[in-house]
Amino acid sequence: MSKEIFALSAPVVPVLEGVAVLPLVGTIDFDRARYILENVPLKVQEQNVHTLISDFSGIYELDQMVIDFLFKTSAVLGLLGVRSIVTGISPAVSRSVIQLGADLSLIQIYGTVQQAIRELGDKKSFS
Repeated sequence: MSKEIFALSAPVVPVLEGVAVLPLVGTIDFDRARYILENVPLKVQEQNVHTLISDFSGIYELDQMVIDFLFKTSAVLGLLGVRSIVTGISPAVSRSVIQLGADLSLIQIYGTVQQAIRELGDKKSFS
């Protein structure tokens, strides 16, 4: 897959000041996961993002490699001072996560991007 197509498959979309969404759609294979891991942190820094919402609404299958990618990307972002939030995990993906025995307790998870943004707004108004 070309670099341009990878770039289109992992856009960092600003939604609020300092907050962006990474909408994930389709299948994440090794090459795409590596591209995301290597390039999303750079995009986040360029855009001065302090919170990245990774939306998995368009992902219907989650295997061990994708779970590993999720943890690695979250860890890299955390080291850069960026808060990671995950949204849009479907019931089928939830079952896969449980069956694979993954521990997602360290990652903030919301049902939808809207819920995550609403929660961010509520916390901002009280801080």
